[in-house]
Order: sequence, then C-alpha cells, then structure tokens
Amino acid sequence: MYTAALPAPTATKALAEPALVVKALLVTLPVTSFLALPFIQGSTPANLFAYLILFPLSGLLLLPGSHYAQLIRGMVWWLSVIVALFLLSRLSHINGLVHGMEQLNVINARSPLPTISLSNITQTLYLISGLVVFKLTASQYRPAWDRWIFAGAWFMLIYGFMDWAAESFFRFNLDFLSNRTFKDGAGVDFPGSLRQHLPLMGWQMMRFKSFTGEASMYAITTLPYLYLAIVRGHHKLTGMLVLSLVLTMSTVAYSGLIALGLFLTFRLKRPQPSVYLALLLGLCGLVALVFFNFDGIKSLVDSVFVSKLSGSHVSGAERGSAFQSNIDYWAAPDTSWLVRLFGLGFGTIRSTDL
Repeated sequence: MYTAALPAPTATKALAEPALVVKALLVTLPVTSFLALPFIQGSTPANLFAYLILFPLSGLLLLPGSHYAQLIRGMVWWLSVIVALFLLSRLSHINGLVHGMEQLNVINARSPLPTISLSNITQTLYLISGLVVFKLTASQYRPAWDRWIFAGAWFMLIYGFMDWAAESFFRFNLDFLSNRTFKDGAGVDFPGSLRQHLPLMGWQMMRFKSFTGEASMYAITTLPYLYLAIVRGHHKLTGMLVLSLVLTMSTVAYSGLIALGLFLTFRLKRPQPSVYLALLLGLCGLVALVFFNFDGIKSLVDSVFVSKLSGSHVSGAERGSAFQSNIDYWAAPDTSWLVRLFGLGFGTIRSTDL
C-alpha cells in the first residue's frame, strides 16, 4: 500500500477541527452546477463560503483571528502579483497594440471600465475564491479536515450514482439540484449541466457527471479526491471513485487514471504482487478485446481516445482549433512583444484546449 502522505502534524494539531464555515466549504467544494443565487453565475455554495471567509466583517467572525490574519497575509501577496500582471497586460490595450482578436473566443466584450471587460472582473472573482481555498489548505490543513473533504466526495458520489442510474436505466432526470445556465452567442439559454449519452453495445448510457456540469469536469474534480483517498487508505471510497470515473467515458478521466496508476506504481516503496497482477490482467484484457474484434469496445475506444486525439471528434476538433488559434495569434508577425509577454489579461478569452 502506498502510504506517503502529507507531513504528519503534532498530536495537538492533529485534533484541530476546521471552523464551521470551512467545513461547509469543504463539503460543497465539488458542487459547480448549482447556484445559490440563480441569476449570479459565480454563486456556487463553495464560492460564497470562500468570499465570506475572505471579507473582514464576516471572516473575523467565522475564523479564529490568527487564522484570518494568516489567510490575508498570503492572499495579499498573490493578489499583488495578479494585479501587477493584469496592469501590465493593459499597457497593450492602452497603446492600441491589441488587434485581430476576431479569431479568438472572447468571453465578454462589454467594458464597464476603460480597457477592462466584464469577463476580466467575473473570471478574476472565480480565481480569488480558488486562491482562498488554496491558502486555507496550504497553511491551515490538519488531518481532521479529511472527514469533511471525504464527506464532499461521498456527497458527490451518492448524488451522481442516483442521477446516473435513473437516467441510464429509467430515462428519468433525477438531477434536481443543477440550476446553472449559460447563454450562447445568440443569447439563447442552455443548461450548465449536460446530459451526454454514449452507446455501449446498444445501450445508451449517460456519462457520469454528478453535479459538476459535465463528464470531463467531473474527472478533473474527482482525480484529486481519488489520490487523497488512496493515500489515506480509504478503500471503499477509492473503489467508488474509480468506478465513477470509468462511467464518465471521458478521455480526461481515463488518461488521469492511467497517469495516477503509473505514478503510484513507481512510487511504491515495497511493490506488491497484486499491483503487477492487476496491470498484467488489464493488459491481457485489452489484447483479448483487440484479438476478438469486439465492436462495442472498439467503438468506445474510438470515441473516447482515437477520434478526440486525431481531431475527428467534435470535442477534439474544437479543442484543437482553439489551441491552434491561440498559438497563431501569439506567433503572428504583427503581434506586439508586450502582448506575447503579458497576454491579453486574465479572463479575456475562453479556450477549451485544455
């Protein structure tokens, strides 16, 4: 068993429970398709808790004074860097060096302030809430936090499996929490929680997503939980997370599982035969599927890996096109060195290439 974990704190610190608002933040962290205020896109529960922790009036009431001061000291440094980089990126706009952005996917061109678009503000607010979570866990984490982190993981799993089973077997939408919507280029609303299906040997199966919006986002959200569950030895949670990732039918999920499996295998201090046996059985299974020309599995592999990586799949083509457009814009002869060095400003363009 891989047992390398985070540094072990002293016995006193190990018993330290997080503040109530931090508990609520940790439990609701994976919820991204539910808005507490439906008319405000960033009002996911975790974001709201993060802002409550950050603001002085509420933060000093909800956190111990020393913890709040520690958080603010860390946030000031990070925010100073973010503001400095953003102001440097404004030099290109002020000097009229930015042009030819038609080929890029601009998030929101409306400018409430000179040279500053609305999306610069909204996307930075998302970044700030993420920094609050990062600074809290980086400086104040204790093993007692684990049960609240894992409570969020179990909440995500239980809700996700209920929704997945209801849709896949009974064609019933059980996702009663998701209420997020976006607007497309024509101003038409579309749901921020996608119900995507893939055929599996004649059966239309919904891709597992829980309340993260879509399968790839679920994969990105879940892989860190999986690593922590493995490190802490939570076998049931590990198994359920792996199963849910398999059911996403997501290239991100499968690539992450492969990478995580290889990482843990090479990091094992005392390799166990069962690990190599599992890898060998998996390899034999893949060889057998290819040998028997199993059309259902071949179709699945093609839709999840081959077509996306080759660009023939819609999702893969969109990501490849966005990536190419960004590179072309950066490398264009008439692009200023200021733009190349400092960019267009955080939150200016939306890119799906990652």
